[in-house]
Amino acid sequence: MSSRASDRNTAKSSDEVVLQCVQLTGRRLRDVDLSLRKGEILGVTGLLGCGRSELTRLITGAQAATSGQLLMDGEPLSISSPKAAIKAGIASVPQDRRGQGCIPAMSLRQNITLSDLGPFWRGGRLRQGEERAAARSAVDHFGIRPASTEKPMSKFSGGNQQKAVLAKWTRTAPRILVLDEPTQGVDIGSKQEIAQIVTALADDGVAILVASSDFEELVHLCDRVLVLNRGRLVAEVPREDLTEPHLTVLATSGEGVEA
Repeated sequence: MSSRASDRNTAKSSDEVVLQCVQLTGRRLRDVDLSLRKGEILGVTGLLGCGRSELTRLITGAQAATSGQLLMDGEPLSISSPKAAIKAGIASVPQDRRGQGCIPAMSLRQNITLSDLGPFWRGGRLRQGEERAAARSAVDHFGIRPASTEKPMSKFSGGNQQKAVLAKWTRTAPRILVLDEPTQGVDIGSKQEIAQIVTALADDGVAILVASSDFEELVHLCDRVLVLNRGRLVAEVPREDLTEPHLTVLATSGEGVEA
């Protein structure tokens, strides 16, 4: 995997807080407080059942919180659905790539442009030439292979499907991107490419939250990592202290610096 985070100038991460969770509580999560800054890559990890995927669902409107609050730019944010989240500037790449992230039977082109067809509709018609051109541009930019925009998504490898899902949501110009297990089931080459894509988005000012069980991925990718244990936030690990053994100890013991 790329050594992106160790080489990246983390000063590019702004002090501007874009998103806050205040005492956020769900079926598993309990009173989670966190802040996500512009241009930051924030990791969230823990053992199976810790609540990291539920956190992504609460932030992106896929699940309703039982209590607590979301704030965007310091103002209360009400998100009742994934559609509402997208409208607010929050895009999500879910863990279930084939079931929720894409439509396998549709073409690569259709999957990439599905997030926003508005630019291609004029006079009640879909300008397919412009749509194809936009899809080809995304394929080139994200390094999707093979570069066949009309091929069904089901025929692409997991890594190329994931790059296509990222391409789809970056078309909406999100301020916040939430990734749940972004490199699960992809090959090492695609992992490196996805890390580079995520890094570039952060460098462009997108605030990124990565929920992952892959400690190696988090160490190389993130500016800091939050550790969950049994639904509670138990530690915050800054860039300079990020190591796989340290995250393992925190995730398995539930001990650490209270966040």
